[in-house]
Amino acid sequence: MSSPSFWSSLRNVDCERVERVSGFRKLSLGTWRDAYDPSVYGWTCVDAEPIDRFLAVRREASGEALTYTHFFTAVLAAYFKAHPEANVLLRFGRPYVRRHVAALVQVAIPAKGHHDVDLSGVTLRKLEGKDLIEIAQEVRQQAAKIRKGEDKEFAKAKGALQAIPFFLMFPFIQLMSVVSYTLNLKLSALGLAEDPFGTFMVTNVGSLGIDAGFAPLVPYSRCGFVFTIGKKALRPTVSEQGDVVAREQLSISATFDHRLYDGFHLAGLVRHVERACSHPEDVLT
Repeated sequence: MSSPSFWSSLRNVDCERVERVSGFRKLSLGTWRDAYDPSVYGWTCVDAEPIDRFLAVRREASGEALTYTHFFTAVLAAYFKAHPEANVLLRFGRPYVRRHVAALVQVAIPAKGHHDVDLSGVTLRKLEGKDLIEIAQEVRQQAAKIRKGEDKEFAKAKGALQAIPFFLMFPFIQLMSVVSYTLNLKLSALGLAEDPFGTFMVTNVGSLGIDAGFAPLVPYSRCGFVFTIGKKALRPTVSEQGDVVAREQLSISATFDHRLYDGFHLAGLVRHVERACSHPEDVLT
């Protein structure tokens, strides 16, 4: 019963404790006790033309309907693969490094009642070993199952949540966070998938016609990075010759947990994303 394999089978997240923590990181951990207040926001616009050209070539070669969501999921996965020290979550008030890169890609599904659609998510695991096409295929397949009601894990989790009274939702969610991440125990009996939120989340509000937006951190998810894709639109920009011209640009933004990421991490991530947007073939081989 006490063998390493037995305890490994109970883990919700495959991770290990960070033994050496910088003074600034320790100060940040002591300053903010949860993800309600240490949010850091970043926003920029990128030229859409290089991305569109790259996706068009890959669409023709693969036959897969590639989107900005697939593109940025692959770009971010490449960053965390190259920088495993940034692939962290908090347990017992200190960072633990995940052994794999995972992401929650949000998708809209049909619903009845207050809204015509509901928001769900597709969890992609072990992204360090998947390319752009594999990511797109997995999102398409999982989203189709959810929309058709064929995803048993999603149906079980949704049924369990609907059975909980509204006034108990907050304490229930907090308890699930403690069990799933602080204690690192799987909750498959309740229909909750293993580590459903992952390293980062991606949401595309541009598909809803929204120019730009900042998605909030979800405290109970222990996910410290949420990436938001806005709508592509013609915007004034300055050319290399110094002229003001109209170009199709894509608005992108991100919300970070300052307890996990500081300016050093964010600067490296910004450079990585900018390089991927201007020369996609250099990042997504």
